[in-house]
Amino acid sequence: MIALAKHFTWRLKHQGIACFALGGLFTLGLAPFFLWPLSLLAISGLFYYVHHAKNWQQAALVGLLFGLGHHITGFYWIVRAFYISLDHWLLAGLAGGAAVVALALYLSSYIALTAGLWRLGRWPSWAGPLIFALFWLGSELLRTVLFYGFPWNLSGYIWAGHLPMMQLSSIGDVWILSFLVIFCGALLRTRIWLSLLIIAAVWGFGTYRLHTADDHTVGLNVK
Repeated sequence: MIALAKHFTWRLKHQGIACFALGGLFTLGLAPFFLWPLSLLAISGLFYYVHHAKNWQQAALVGLLFGLGHHITGFYWIVRAFYISLDHWLLAGLAGGAAVVALALYLSSYIALTAGLWRLGRWPSWAGPLIFALFWLGSELLRTVLFYGFPWNLSGYIWAGHLPMMQLSSIGDVWILSFLVIFCGALLRTRIWLSLLIIAAVWGFGTYRLHTADDHTVGLNVK
């Protein structure tokens, strides 16, 4: 019994570290790196752990740890603002670190909600990634309006550094990009060919749109 408990604790601990690390990996898709393939791989890993969670509570914990890894690495720079406002470097570091962790916990609750809700259902294999992406999109929409909104570091921003991939936002704003990021990432687990096909289609649409766009020169008449 003791050996079984130790094995369970070891496994839970290492899964938690993996989920936190995946969240950090997801951040590499954002500025200034824009390594969006790594973000898709991170979502694939998250979806794997959520899919294999024993219940909705464990799935929510997986989402929370992923969110902490993502948002702490995504908003670490907030600490610098405290060094400008506070003279004492230790106090500034502690206050800034606490602010980043508090913000990360709040934002991670939306990912935890997504993972927990998804795990509550019993979805067909073909619908799982789709429902997960829809839940994720709903949580991002929610956090942009609640408590005055906080629309920073939305998932769709990982394509902000790639003009062809950005063009789909002309149809559905950043929300369609966020949906596709999560959908394609989750699809990598079971239908990698479909995920790559969708990405290629988005890139093709963007490339076509850029090449066929009207090129107007706007000048200012200054008197």
